[in-house]
Amino acid sequence: FLTIIAGGLIVLSFMASIKVERLKVQYDIHTYHDIIAFLEDDNKTSKKDGLIHKALPYLLYMLMSAIVIIISLIIF
Repeated sequence: FLTIIAGGLIVLSFMASIKVERLKVQYDIHTYHDIIAFLEDDNKTSKKDGLIHKALPYLLYMLMSAIVIIISLIIF
């Protein structure tokens, strides 16, 4: 039963991440500053397109995924 719940949560998280990526492409959002400007309806965005700004969300996603996998291996 817990595996079904875990699988459902994984599917929901992937669906949410796909939706977020589509919104990022639609509104041309790349950095945290772009997200804040979008939320505040501000058109003043900084143009920092460094590698760390582009790679940070993916690195955080990989880190969070690894943590979830390790915790699930310990629990199950």
